[in-house]
Amino acid sequence: MLHYLKLYLIVLILILLNFLVGYQILDDAGQPINDLLSTTNLIKLTSTVYRLSDALVGKYKFTYTATDDCGNTSTTYNYVTSS
Repeated sequence: MLHYLKLYLIVLILILLNFLVGYQILDDAGQPINDLLSTTNLIKLTSTVYRLSDALVGKYKFTYTATDDCGNTSTTYNYVTSS
C-alpha cells in the first residue's frame, strides 16, 4: 500500500554554485539498501524547498550536499520515517 509523504525541506542557501539533494531507502537495520542516491519522486518546488511524493512506508536517509564558489563542500543528513 502506498502512502504519501510530503516532506518539505527548507535549506538556507547563501552563496552556492551547486546544491544536491537525494535520498536512500533504509532497511530494517537502518542501513541503505544501495549506495546510490535517488531523486525519484523528489520534486524541487523552489531553490530551497523539495517534496518527496508517492513514498512507501519506511525509513529514508536524505543527503544534502552544498558546494560554494571556492569548491568547499559540506554534507549533512536527515533521517525520516514515514508511516
